[in-house]
Amino acid sequence: MLPSDKEDEERIALHRKNRAGLGFKTVEIPSDIKRLADTCATDGTVLIDSVTALLANEMFTGGGNVNENAAGKICDGLSEVFLKIKNVVVVSDFIYADGLLYDEFTEKYRAGLASVDRFCAGECDAAVEAFAGNFIIYKGKEALDEIFNKIG
Repeated sequence: MLPSDKEDEERIALHRKNRAGLGFKTVEIPSDIKRLADTCATDGTVLIDSVTALLANEMFTGGGNVNENAAGKICDGLSEVFLKIKNVVVVSDFIYADGLLYDEFTEKYRAGLASVDRFCAGECDAAVEAFAGNFIIYKGKEALDEIFNKIG
């Protein structure tokens, strides 16, 4: 996330505080996600939190300009990450549930995020929707069972 105000800075600080002491190494890559493939250990586990913010950073470049190729660039970059890093967890926000129509910029953003989410669901071993303590497994129950059995 690229902070744009004090609230964003506080949100980032809270994320870091909540992860302190848990063995996480935080790597800030607000754009050009393919750089992650050369930044992290290939045999480790990486949490990308989140493609929602990544798309905003890539798509809205300032001055009212919209990068129409942002979702494709992210998918290309994630392809490299998925090939090089053993375990990747991708977080995205579900912003499709309401029936409202938004302005042109927001609709392009929602379409771009849907494209990235579909790509990730297709490439990843598992796809899970998590909300309010509930989990819906769309893909990969066996892969998830294997992971949870290993960690107890």
